[in-house]
Amino acid sequence: MPEVKKTQEPPQEKCWRVIFNAKSSPNDTEDVILSVNGESLVCRREVETIIPDRYRECADHATFVTFRQLPDKPRKIMGRIKKYPYQVVTEATWAEYENMKAEGTKSTKEAIQKHGYDYDPDME
Repeated sequence: MPEVKKTQEPPQEKCWRVIFNAKSSPNDTEDVILSVNGESLVCRREVETIIPDRYRECADHATFVTFRQLPDKPRKIMGRIKKYPYQVVTEATWAEYENMKAEGTKSTKEAIQKHGYDYDPDME
């Protein structure tokens, strides 16, 4: 009987240290909320955070169209603007992402337990 070789585990997804830009209008959300396949990730703006590649791609695709309208002319699409612009700081490891996510989840759960769901820590 031939020997069965173990297959290697697939490589972990790349992760990135990023900083999401501040709100550019009053209609922007306080935090950046990215969802991929039903899994959401909430990131603070203007704070370095680590996100997997799938959420970075999600942020890249979150755009809206800008138009230009001149009198007696049809409306013309001028371009697309990112809803969640960010700067990439550097590449990160999967372990760093899991540690940061666990800490964020822990602090969120503690805040909910202490104050309830409608609590905003920035309002103190």
